[in-house]
Amino acid sequence: MKEEKLIDFEKALEKAINGQGETVAVDGGNLVDQPVVNIVAPNFMNGSVYEKARKMNIENEGITLPRYSNVSAANTSYIGSVGYWTDEGDTLQESKIIFDSKTLNLKKVVVNIPATNELISDVPALGSYINSVGGEALKYQIDRSIIYGESTWGMNGIVGTGKEATIFVTGATISDQASAMRDAYYGDPNGRWYVAQDVQTDLFNADADTFPIDFVDGQMFLYGYPVEVVPSMKEGDMILADMSQYQVVQKELRREVSEQFYFDTDQSSFKLVARLQGCPIIGTPITLENGAQVSPFVALQQMEESYSVSVLPVSNVEGSVFTATITTENVEDGEIFYWKLDSDVADLATQFDVVSGTVSIASNSATVAMTSVNSGGVDPDEDYVFELRNNGFFGEVLAESNTFTVNPSS
Repeated sequence: MKEEKLIDFEKALEKAINGQGETVAVDGGNLVDQPVVNIVAPNFMNGSVYEKARKMNIENEGITLPRYSNVSAANTSYIGSVGYWTDEGDTLQESKIIFDSKTLNLKKVVVNIPATNELISDVPALGSYINSVGGEALKYQIDRSIIYGESTWGMNGIVGTGKEATIFVTGATISDQASAMRDAYYGDPNGRWYVAQDVQTDLFNADADTFPIDFVDGQMFLYGYPVEVVPSMKEGDMILADMSQYQVVQKELRREVSEQFYFDTDQSSFKLVARLQGCPIIGTPITLENGAQVSPFVALQQMEESYSVSVLPVSNVEGSVFTATITTENVEDGEIFYWKLDSDVADLATQFDVVSGTVSIASNSATVAMTSVNSGGVDPDEDYVFELRNNGFFGEVLAESNTFTVNPSS
């Protein structure tokens, strides 16, 4: 099989030679007959959660980031450095910032975009197409990972594996929730509300006479902080955060084009590859002098997801159906998870009609039926465990079932 040829994104589009509109097979570059525009706009992440975060470009595949730890404002310091008044000649009090560290290994998010050769020949149209399709896809995935991400497959999300510094609050109504979140926020003016679409609707419908909502030039403000809708946020979710306290490390966006991936349909494949990772720059909430805790990151308690799995019957003979019941909390309908069976049995793949797959959650529940294969033999009892995983069959294990046993049929 001929090896697929990947070429530099910009160079492939800058083959503008004398109005020719053909493909040069030797280098895979399409010729276009007018000046090339900037295909991926430099501001395509405008309006994103990512845009507000700190960013650092790195050369390696990862970095160990020092973070503020033991964060206290007991002596008016948010980052652990303590100040004192002193007389001339007095012994100075020690003031030392306490750090921990967070290792950030870059993760990869890829957007693969097919484009017809006719579209490629129209460079301005191609630029608009790639920006709208590729840029929005990257923005969606990166923002979702900053909020919900798990370090095994994405970034250290504010309510994911990076939640050590996040304060979670509850409230019976959106008014109660917003008030509790405001009280737990550490007060920096860089704060913003990041909300799901349905939450914005609830805010629009709130009583402006009793709820602290303002509009300035069309921008909604709640308790003085701007409100932004994040398309990738889950229904009902709301965060109050200062994203300047979230560090992103990244490599330069890679852009490639291949003419062979969709060769049979006369299309080329444009690939955008982002490698990045991130986490909050503090490792704990901030303890105030009165003992209360505040944080740059405040979220609703409902945003914490939970998972459990049970398999019944606990024991039965070969040829029987075993059913795994998956129960979740705060998981959106339609969200897809992966599952697989685990066992010490050598030929696991032959023991059931299906040993792995995907499952979609509905109303925080799902079931999977597995029929054990009747070998007709006298094998010893065989034990199995059902694993629910995130982001692939080898992703993070979210939950494990009870052990269930298949007994020989004779």
